[in-house]
Amino acid sequence: MAARIMGFEIGRSGQWYEMYLGTDMSVQAQSIANQVLAKFHDNDDVYQSLVDHIEWTSAKVADEVDWVSTSLIYLPHPETGDMAGICLLRARPSVSRVDFRRELDNWPRDWSDVDFIRITPVSTELAPGHVEGVLALLGAPSESEEGVGRLVYERLALAVFPPHCDDMIEVMCIASHLGAFPDLLRQIMEMLATLNIELAELAVAA
Repeated sequence: MAARIMGFEIGRSGQWYEMYLGTDMSVQAQSIANQVLAKFHDNDDVYQSLVDHIEWTSAKVADEVDWVSTSLIYLPHPETGDMAGICLLRARPSVSRVDFRRELDNWPRDWSDVDFIRITPVSTELAPGHVEGVLALLGAPSESEEGVGRLVYERLALAVFPPHCDDMIEVMCIASHLGAFPDLLRQIMEMLATLNIELAELAVAA
């Protein structure tokens, strides 16, 4: 009997912090920076750099997507003032593996200003269900005080398909720059292994 996703929860280490995209992101960025920098010596420059990085990245992602159910930011070394990445998750009803693969195939056509340096397919089994997607190495124009350059970074797009279910959990993780994650795919897979998906069986009409 087919089931539908009613909700989900995911475990995470202390280096991941929840962020609500599109809602008082400046206030949230300040709150998170105060929390993670509390054990370090006061440094206004580091604090402001971290706040700016969290707020700018979150706002940029919020402009790109409007579907976020859960948003987590990754801060393994907050004392540097750097935000390593962001991970977004949501439940999507009635999306098959074929539908999701078709969406991923359209990536290069959808992003005309981004170079796809390498695309690595992902397909594996975890306790919550079958996982499928791609790990992409991307290049994009980047502006800084030194002028216009090129930013190389990783972007992971995955879907978790619970068994006997017509829905999926979509996962997107964006690294701030290449090397921000020691092993982006492994770290996200470890998180997804903790995914607890609440399912409800569909009633069958008589």
